[in-house]
Amino acid sequence: MSFFVLHDIFAECGFLSWAQRGSGPVFPALMAAKDPADAAQKRMRRLYRSADVDPQRSGTFHALRTGKIRNDRELRLDPRAVRLQVGHELGDTHERDDGQLTDAELVAYATAPLPPGVDWTLLKTIDFEASARVRPKGGRRKRAAA
Repeated sequence: MSFFVLHDIFAECGFLSWAQRGSGPVFPALMAAKDPADAAQKRMRRLYRSADVDPQRSGTFHALRTGKIRNDRELRLDPRAVRLQVGHELGDTHERDDGQLTDAELVAYATAPLPPGVDWTLLKTIDFEASARVRPKGGRRKRAAA
């Protein structure tokens, strides 16, 4: 298990201070689901649909990771650091011997320019407490009889 460097914007929008107040998982209701990853993926898909966002662009966790890798490459971040940040295995023995981000890389990720074309100020409008309370419904929606 490794760690993930969050961008400074998560401190600016209040997410870090909110998350640090609790103990245990950040989203306990989601973690209580039978399959937390599947429940999170479905919730993400619903949020994309309700916001009229094309889920084919980045509507899956895998697509978000692919976009993160692409963005980090455009920023010319070290390929080894990119692999560490997205949870990929390191290549050769020399990389594996040094399987941690350096202090400079930690700062680079925390302060990297954010992708353009996104209104990042919307993060400041999220009610993290309300989001954490939402319980996965479980099961599929019943379709109306024809």
